[in-house]
Amino acid sequence: MFLYKLKEIENSLEEKIASEKSLLDAVISLKNILLKINFEVEDIPEYSFDKILKLLEVVKKSPLTKNEQIILRKIIHKK
Repeated sequence: MFLYKLKEIENSLEEKIASEKSLLDAVISLKNILLKINFEVEDIPEYSFDKILKLLEVVKKSPLTKNEQIILRKIIHKK
C-alpha cells in the first residue's frame, strides 16, 4: 500500500516538474524573442493579445507554442 501511494506521489511530482519545465522554457523563449525587438522603433501593443501575438510571431518567424501563448495571456491579463 505504501509503495503504491509513494509511486502515485512520485508520478504526480514528475508530471508537475515536466509541465513546469515546459512553462519555464516558454518564458525563456518569450524573453529571447522580446530581446530581439528594438523598443525605440517598435511600439509594443501591451493590452492586445492578438496584436502582440502577431508581432512576436513575426519576430520569431514561426507561430508561438501553446505554452508561449499561455504565458503571454497571463502577462496581458495581469495588467
